[in-house]
Amino acid sequence: MILRVRQMECPICGGDVPRKLLRSKTFECPTCKVSLRVKDLSQLLTIVLIIVLLVCGYWLSFVIGEQLGLEGNGLFTATLFLGPIGGVLVSVILGVFIGGVVGVAPQLEDDPGPTVEDGRILHIDSPPPPRNPPQ
Repeated sequence: MILRVRQMECPICGGDVPRKLLRSKTFECPTCKVSLRVKDLSQLLTIVLIIVLLVCGYWLSFVIGEQLGLEGNGLFTATLFLGPIGGVLVSVILGVFIGGVVGVAPQLEDDPGPTVEDGRILHIDSPPPPRNPPQ
């Protein structure tokens, strides 16, 4: 089995970006030295993806429980408690397939710098109130 690894491209200059740079949140393009980051998925797409993976997980746990001979309340209980584990299993298999076999590279975008949303801006708290001297 041959794994195809598609190279990531800088959105600014089109140069190749090695995958080892993905270990950090932001990184520089080796060609044009622009600060880059991996493009985030939209919130709607993330919610839909989570729901689909959970449905697949519950379906997988139901089918496996049924094949093992569970019926009635036992099948319901096994499906209820093992569904999220099945969702994680489905997402891992899907991630390995998409990332390793198909070779889909993450999209990159220009990093606008620290913002309040990503928690990288330092903030100054007001000083603590003075202590009362012992009486």
